Amino acid sequence: MTSPLTFTYEGTTFTKGKTMHMNGRTALKFSRMRYDDPQGDYGRQNRQRLVIAALLHKSVSYKTVLNSDFLVSISDEMKTDLTRSDMLKLALNYRKAGKNVSSDHAQGVGEEIGGQDFEVVSKTEQQRVSNKLRKSLGLKM
Repeated sequence: MTSPLTFTYEGTTFTKGKTMHMNGRTALKFSRMRYDDPQGDYGRQNRQRLVIAALLHKSVSYKTVLNSDFLVSISDEMKTDLTRSDMLKLALNYRKAGKNVSSDHAQGVGEEIGGQDFEVVSKTEQQRVSNKLRKSLGLKM
């Protein structure tokens, strides 16, 4: 993954524009930092999407499903009831889907309500996101 900003979190440094291979623990550090990100939680969500996209890209290859080193590297960070055969079928059937992924987010504004911080999303933004989802699912608008 390529870091969108430079930061250090839990002893690991990430450099803006530098691409690095990450194991599960490093990817968690990359995706968890929030308070030093100029975009706050939105920046963290963006890095989380980068991690998910990288995992999707890596996992849609049948070679990955058959790669024991990869499976061992993620085994401490995930649990599944899928068999190796199930994973191979998923990889083979959905490998083209990895090329057709888009992401978005609902943009809100921070508000304090009852002493708690919330992100409040306007009706207009809610409708925009709903319309985008409905369109991508082939549902009536």
